[in-house]
Amino acid sequence: MAAPCTLYLKLEGRVTDLTAKFMADQLAAEIANPTSFTPDLDCLAAFRLLVHAEVEEFLEEKAKENLHKIGLACKAAGYDLWSKSEFFALALILGYRLDITTPFSRSDFLSQIAALLKTAGEWIGNNNGIKASSFYQLSIFAGKTAEELDSSLAATLTSYGKNRGDVAHKSITRVANLQAPSTEKKAAIDILVGLRTFFYGP
Repeated sequence: MAAPCTLYLKLEGRVTDLTAKFMADQLAAEIANPTSFTPDLDCLAAFRLLVHAEVEEFLEEKAKENLHKIGLACKAAGYDLWSKSEFFALALILGYRLDITTPFSRSDFLSQIAALLKTAGEWIGNNNGIKASSFYQLSIFAGKTAEELDSSLAATLTSYGKNRGDVAHKSITRVANLQAPSTEKKAAIDILVGLRTFFYGP
């Protein structure tokens, strides 16, 4: 397993902090009185919303980090443009056409790459969520190949994103899918474990 990067460690730390702030008392009360415990729905909703926001930011920052790395690398003298399939993967997923001139112009191609990276950055700026479509695209931006994409993790993120939407767009009294504190915490931990495995290995 590769060592998790700073971005992941920040995410992990934020989920730990959110658990302590919004869930610690709830978890303790649930354990003390499992049959009669009544959860504080506002705490559960806040936890879910904020965990979702942290996961979304992690995925977006991972994507930005890799795009920045690509942008710097391709400007380096002697950089072999043709060995880097990520240009064409980015272009394909964004529906962006890379034109190859004859005779080949390195400067023209680099200008196209710069425009491609700008388009990808704008897509990230407009992203709103962690459901499968966002997860897959951000993962490609972060350097993953199509065959590496994890459909199981995508399904987990889609479910969490849908549940977050219910909390964000309804009165808390009308949200039926808030779980026991222990279940809400487990859902967040499952996402952390899935992301860690996906990006850094089992």
